[in-house]
Amino acid sequence: MNNKIKRGIAAALTALTLCAPLSMTTAFPNINVNKITASAAEGSTTQFSGKYAGNVYYDRYENVMLFYTKESDGIVITGCQTENPKTTIRIPKQIKDTDVVAIGPDAFKGQTNIFLVRCYGQNTVYGTTYHPGGSSYGPLIIKGGSSISKIGNRAFYGCTNLANILIGDKELTIGDYAFYECDQFTHIQQYDSSSYTIDPKFGNIGTRAFARSGMVSFGDWSDVATCKTLGNGAFNGCKDLDYVNFTASSVGSECFANCPKIREAKVNSPTIGDNAFLYCTGLEKLTLTNTKSIGASAFRDCSALKSTNMPESIESIGNYAFFGDSNLDMKMVFENRTGAGPLTIGVSSFEYSGINCVQFYGGDITVCDYAFANCKNLRCQGRMGKVTISPLSGLILTSSD
Repeated sequence: MNNKIKRGIAAALTALTLCAPLSMTTAFPNINVNKITASAAEGSTTQFSGKYAGNVYYDRYENVMLFYTKESDGIVITGCQTENPKTTIRIPKQIKDTDVVAIGPDAFKGQTNIFLVRCYGQNTVYGTTYHPGGSSYGPLIIKGGSSISKIGNRAFYGCTNLANILIGDKELTIGDYAFYECDQFTHIQQYDSSSYTIDPKFGNIGTRAFARSGMVSFGDWSDVATCKTLGNGAFNGCKDLDYVNFTASSVGSECFANCPKIREAKVNSPTIGDNAFLYCTGLEKLTLTNTKSIGASAFRDCSALKSTNMPESIESIGNYAFFGDSNLDMKMVFENRTGAGPLTIGVSSFEYSGINCVQFYGGDITVCDYAFANCKNLRCQGRMGKVTISPLSGLILTSSD
């Protein structure tokens, strides 16, 4: 959230090692490279990624080359060369007086040397720090305000040692497969120009953007992540994801499927796609806001789910949406739907769930085959308004106006 307690990020310098000059190939005949002070990692393994031709920004301290192009809206990082494991990528706010606005497709793909990425809101990323014990030269404290607003398709695909990214406060668009299989990657932290952390703020998040990564949350109990669209499978298979709290215009199919550690989900979105939370076996609490459509099998086999709600806006609950949620031992009430369109409760949508009571109050509602079949705890049923039920629904409604 804005104006949080300022989090200074101190860069510790450890075991600085003097390295030999960077070995150059004929791909870089015009680059003059002197002896450098490398990061603390021992050994070296040269890795190239993306498009590594054209303009070069050289980080002597980390022994990193960033390749870039100058586009109409600013600098785009297009490729990278790293030499040492446990490398930190430091991207200044500007290169040659032009804002760095994006990390391009494939720019860091497969760079297993990369440990951290720091996107500064200042052009100087190294300097002398004075402290009571003396002074030292090295990375400066991060200042928020980076102008980067886009991370391209597959930009960090397969960066299996990448831990996190610190970036600015621009609305951040994430491309398809951008962090796919970054299994050590836990979060993106956004900072404003005063170096205060802000709530996560995204544009579109692409197909499988964070799938099979180490992301631990998308928003949390106090921070609501905002985005435009969440692509298909965006967080699929994130085994350590344990909390989601977000607002989106739509949630793609299989978006959070196979995330067994999610305990609580707060979802503010009109559309939740098919299989969106399928097999989220640790999900205990679900809160829906402004939801009109829940896709087929969206919360199927969420066996730990104990509570949820049906917002007044709901118009469609897909086939098998809550199928097999055996711990969902609660009353399901559909009421105050005067502002919503007709509601369809799909085939087997709550079959084999723990629902103990179903009540309808107002609105045009259709209940399909097996919607509440095999709900062993179901005892209480009732209705007011126009309710059309299939004889195979599992319901015997006791009253009607």
